[in-house]
Amino acid sequence: MRVRVEIVGSQKINAGQRQIFQALLDPKVLKESVPGCSEAEYAEIPWAPESGRHIRLVISPNFPGMSGPYEIFIKPEDLIEPSHLVLKCSPSSAVGSIDARCIVALVDEGPQTTINYLTTATLGGKLALTPEFVIKTAVKGALDHFFKNLEKRIA
Repeated sequence: MRVRVEIVGSQKINAGQRQIFQALLDPKVLKESVPGCSEAEYAEIPWAPESGRHIRLVISPNFPGMSGPYEIFIKPEDLIEPSHLVLKCSPSSAVGSIDARCIVALVDEGPQTTINYLTTATLGGKLALTPEFVIKTAVKGALDHFFKNLEKRIA
């Protein structure tokens, strides 16, 4: 069974557009910003369908039934500095699989930047059996923590 989920949102951060763009691609910033992240680094993945430089994260999420840790590889692409990037990942585990693509647009508003994002994900395995409202609520909560942490880190 496979289920498609879409998450759309925006967040204002008190930092410049270029600063946020660079922070979203910086493993050190991501380690301190992503909830439950214990490791973050750039990694080459020769066996991946899309080889090249990825950002490797080790995350122990705070979602019911997903204690982790999980190793996730994020592939940045379609980079248009400082306003646009796409982040792709396809983690899988005994709990299930996720094939996700997140389009990020950074809108410069002077001292603030608006981060607009659209994430589409296809869930498989046990994850696909989780009600969509539970997934969206958990992801929105994690995103709220991420953006607060990101703003603190780069402000």
